[in-house]
Parts: sequence; C-alpha cells; structure tokens
Amino acid sequence: MRLIYRSPLRRILGILRFCLCKVWHGKKLMSPWWGLIDSACCIYIAGPEARIQIGRRFSLGTCSTLFSSGTLVIQNEVFLNHNVRIICRERITIGDNCLFGPFVSVIDHDHHVDFVDGALQRHLVNSSRVCIGKNVWIGEKSTVLRGVTIGDNCVIGANSVVASSIPANTIAVGAPARVVRCLKFNSSTGQQTTHPRE
Repeated sequence: MRLIYRSPLRRILGILRFCLCKVWHGKKLMSPWWGLIDSACCIYIAGPEARIQIGRRFSLGTCSTLFSSGTLVIQNEVFLNHNVRIICRERITIGDNCLFGPFVSVIDHDHHVDFVDGALQRHLVNSSRVCIGKNVWIGEKSTVLRGVTIGDNCVIGANSVVASSIPANTIAVGAPARVVRCLKFNSSTGQQTTHPRE
C-alpha cells in the first residue's frame, strides 16, 4: 500500500508532525520508521506504563485521535482516515496493511452504571483486549468494541458495530455486525472471490 499525499509540502509537513510526536513522547512512542500525521490530530499517552508502538509507513488522517493508557500496537502500512478515534486502556493491536475509513472508532473498554444509596457511581470501567488482524478494511463510521478479535483479510461494512469476534476471510455488516460473505482466494491466480455464507 502506498500512502499518497496530494502535494509534496503536505507530505513533508506530515512527516515533520510525526517526528515531533516522537520527540515529544520519547520512549513512549516507539517507531522504527517515519510516518505521516495530518493536521489537527491528537496523540495522548497517559501513564508511566502506557505505550504506542507504530510500524513502517503509518498514516493518520485529519482530526484523528490516538489515546493510550495501556499498550497500542499499530503494525506496518496502516492507513487511518480522518476523524478516526482509537482509545486504549488495556491493549489494542492492529495488523499490517489495515485501512480504516472516516469516523471509525476502536475502543477496548466500556462503562457500566451502578447506583449505591441512590447515587451514581463513576469511573466503573471494564476493559478487554482488541485484536485486528492483517489486511482488514473497516468502513466509515464503524465501531469496534472491547474484547473483539477481527481475523485476517476481513471487510467490515460502513456503520457497523462490531460487538463480537469476526472470523478471518469474511465480510461483516450491521449493528451488531454479522458475517454475510466468505472471501476465498484462487491459489493459481491470487484473485479474491466472494461466496454467500454457508
């Protein structure tokens, strides 16, 4: 996957933003390579044990947010479109060559409500790891919730809510997301074909 910016200046500014983030966060933001960060992005690393690890040729779109108070691992050749939000309290892993559409959210925790003596209790958080495999395309305005594993070579349709794990080589859509197609590959040509779920 090649990350192409519309102008050389925009590309240079994106690389400079990435380098500044590495300097600002020090060892908490680990990357062996350069990446591109567009304008108005926020990267927060909160806590002494918090980390973000980013692979080669990373691209973060305008107005996107990465927050980690745990361990956020983003592998090689990952493209996150504009207004993507990834919030990590425990661990989120995103595999090689993933594409996220605009307004995608990935969250490894949720809140539950409890009342004690009639008073709402705050800061009640449950967290579970999220793992997104290689070659996954997540469509616009989709949300991936805690405890989910998405296998390799998956497509998640736009506006989906992924509340349970999705097996590899499938297309899933809906709220909650359900598998609607299986992806198969022709070993001789390498071409991908789709088949209804059996």
